[in-house]
Amino acid sequence: MGRQHKPAIRLSTVDQARLDRGEIATPEEALGESEGKEVRRRQRTVTPRNAAEAALLAERPPHFGKL
Repeated sequence: MGRQHKPAIRLSTVDQARLDRGEIATPEEALGESEGKEVRRRQRTVTPRNAAEAALLAERPPHFGKL
């Protein structure tokens, strides 16, 4: 079969500095920074601030999608 190789990881300058300071122990930790953390999502509904915005939102074409 042959040897198994680890994939090459190129760190950004910020992540390289974090590795040098000891904030992260391995380069792989820089890849999974957001794993396990709750990701805040944007608000799905748009509330019009005035009558003009309400009229624009009411006449939004279907291909424009959700805001």
